[in-house]
Amino acid sequence: MSLGNAGLNKELSNNLDLGYQFTGEKITAELNLFHNWTSDYIYQQRLASVFNEQLGAFEAACSIAGACLPVLESRPGCCDFQRV
Repeated sequence: MSLGNAGLNKELSNNLDLGYQFTGEKITAELNLFHNWTSDYIYQQRLASVFNEQLGAFEAACSIAGACLPVLESRPGCCDFQRV
């Protein structure tokens, strides 16, 4: 069960991927570089409660074995980041 959050900004991700391949008579080489910029990062945090599908209700602990789903809440990330 995933709980949305209408107050979040849209997550934005820009990616750059460059590749080069060389094939010679005796050797083949390939080089790939990538970079990723992300802002307004959104992640999901698992909450302590569960959602009971049979009862249609949230519970602190599952009262019917096999009927419950973990509850995830969408939250804003702490910062903008880049990955290389």
